[in-house]
Amino acid sequence: TPHNLDNSSSSRNGKAPLRPAMLYFVFNTDVIGVIVAHDISKGNFVFQIPYFPPYQTLQDDFSEAECIRLITRTIGSSTSTSNPLASSSSFSSNMNIRIHSIRGWRMDTRVADRYRVGNAFLAGDAAHFFPPAGAFGMNTGIQDAHNLAWKLAAVVKGNATDELLDSYEQERRPVAQANAHLSNENFGRVLKVYSALGVEPRAASLLVQSMELPPLSFLPMAARRRMVNEALRLGRKQLALLSDKTTLGKLWLKQAKEIIEDGKALPLLFDGQDLGCSYLSMRPPPPQQQNADSNKAPSSSSAAAKRDVFAWPVPDGTPYSGERVGVADPFVFVPRVEVGTRFPHLPLVQKKSDGSIGSEMSTLDLVA
Repeated sequence: TPHNLDNSSSSRNGKAPLRPAMLYFVFNTDVIGVIVAHDISKGNFVFQIPYFPPYQTLQDDFSEAECIRLITRTIGSSTSTSNPLASSSSFSSNMNIRIHSIRGWRMDTRVADRYRVGNAFLAGDAAHFFPPAGAFGMNTGIQDAHNLAWKLAAVVKGNATDELLDSYEQERRPVAQANAHLSNENFGRVLKVYSALGVEPRAASLLVQSMELPPLSFLPMAARRRMVNEALRLGRKQLALLSDKTTLGKLWLKQAKEIIEDGKALPLLFDGQDLGCSYLSMRPPPPQQQNADSNKAPSSSSAAAKRDVFAWPVPDGTPYSGERVGVADPFVFVPRVEVGTRFPHLPLVQKKSDGSIGSEMSTLDLVA
């Protein structure tokens, strides 16, 4: 279970680090965590540190004084040339660290079974949450709101029947399931870096689980807390070898470098996944699957009719199903002119009657 340490730092001139980034992964003998730069020019950060309740508590193990110590230890010496945070004058030894909040949260993956019950709808974090590895939670939530808003407006204004609102769950829930799967995969990529640096991510979880099993579970809680914290300390102690001056350290750094340079660490841009989903509920059944009586539409309540609508080959022969949202490559967005997909953007130039060139526009402007 990670916990968020929302903090800011300032100095007289407030310069940004020499190597500014959005995420800084920290590995040292005092703490392992991730610094998220919310506003690096102003020194506003969130520091995410794993902790393991009930064997650790925010009150006893992460007091404000202890968190300031960990931040200072994380930044290191202001004379360091290898630490981009320490080498910035905004993170000098006389910096002013202010803790805004210290709170815990549980990393998990969940998607609601239902998005609609009567007049109640779920969207955003109420409908799904994923590991913070790719910004899928934010993007999926924004898309939920967009999908639901225009449908609610259409029904309220009398331009559509209430059945239109059922398509919200049909369209958005499969997308959330696909994004949940990809978020977990992406988080797994992050853990490969930890393993490469000699930190086995699941070791701490196994340690905590062992405390709940006999004979350790018979020990007093205070004793188990000491055991967990001492084991975590010993696990971090080996990071003292994480240097290019030791044989093992060189090996760890080489392994981590290979993962990062191959782009296997933590990719954050998934244009195909964010933009390429296909709403299958909008696809009409192909002609060969229509009823013989063209005047009689299939019942939307029948399982067979839903199966026809949710699974049939697209022009390239790729079969769709209710479990797939039609994204071939999560990294690459390939525009398609198909019902249920995002209308593609193409730049257009207006040509006036006198032959002169007018303003530029997009194909999206034609359907706005």
